Amino acid sequence: MEDKKDKFIEMFNELYEHLKEVNNWDTSFYSLLHQGRNNDYIIRKYRDELDTVREVRNSIAHNNEYYFLPSSSLYTLLEEILEKVIDSPKISDFIDDNLMVIKEDTSIIKTIQDMKKHDYDQIPVVDQKGKYIELLTTNTIIRWMGDLKSAQSAKLIIEDVQIKEVLNYAEEDEVCEFISKNSKLDTLIDKHESIIKAGNKIDAFLITENGSKEEVLQGIITDWEIPEIYNKLSI
Repeated sequence: MEDKKDKFIEMFNELYEHLKEVNNWDTSFYSLLHQGRNNDYIIRKYRDELDTVREVRNSIAHNNEYYFLPSSSLYTLLEEILEKVIDSPKISDFIDDNLMVIKEDTSIIKTIQDMKKHDYDQIPVVDQKGKYIELLTTNTIIRWMGDLKSAQSAKLIIEDVQIKEVLNYAEEDEVCEFISKNSKLDTLIDKHESIIKAGNKIDAFLITENGSKEEVLQGIITDWEIPEIYNKLSI
């Protein structure tokens, strides 16, 4: 019984320290639970259960009330929550080792052929150092093609130009956010939901070593891939 009580307190403290860290707020567990990042998916999903955990912990720690020892179900639940929080998958788990990018001086015709071959509707454009410039989308290509008409015959004339010229037709409202490959997936979920709740949109999360736009692009998670992350986290 003593071992179970001590283990319960230990798990609670580990979860408490994690919540303080992610909220950057050294306050009570209650405040973190009810006033912290309300978009934290773990808190949102398990708030009522965590409140019960808090009450049981306080009774054990402050009053030494053994009849408040956690039930097997509550003990198991805290284990599961802690595992989800501490061992949450990282962004790096979603990095495609075969990430396809194109340089800004690449031929547009070759790029179109590659996009057709791989069934891509968008592809990241990078500079000579591998740093992200912009997303090349099929809509951008269509707008560029709309200007390729012969003055004489009004027939479409495809000229083999560099990608950087085609990017002049890119969407002006493209919204991307950089994120570190070492961040946990729940961090990305928090960012995504904050953006959506603010009434904004996000086209893609761009993955670099430390989340800086000055670093080499290592991966990309587009808006239509977000549901896959929700499924992975069982949200």
